[in-house]
Amino acid sequence: NGRLAADETICLGSQEPMWFSLENVSGQQSVVIKTAHGSGDLGLEYSNAGWPNGTNVDASSFNQGNQECIEISAQSEYWGYLKVSGSPTGAALKVSYNKDGCR
Repeated sequence: NGRLAADETICLGSQEPMWFSLENVSGQQSVVIKTAHGSGDLGLEYSNAGWPNGTNVDASSFNQGNQECIEISAQSEYWGYLKVSGSPTGAALKVSYNKDGCR
């Protein structure tokens, strides 16, 4: 839980859900959120309109395992909000601005 900084990789805990904020998403051409490694089956939900609650989700990723990726652009609000679910163990998360799309 906390604020995510661009180009900083963090190790995720095993609690569920985890909540993160991303600042200045409206000032970016693209925002990419990636996860990898570890065990479990995590999922990502992103919203530019407050904490993701199932009805305001702008983008999500629910692949099998921990290889998730969301790419978003043209955000109108300064803050972005991310929900990580699925009780991952040993997973890493990275946010990138204006580079590294989902591949």
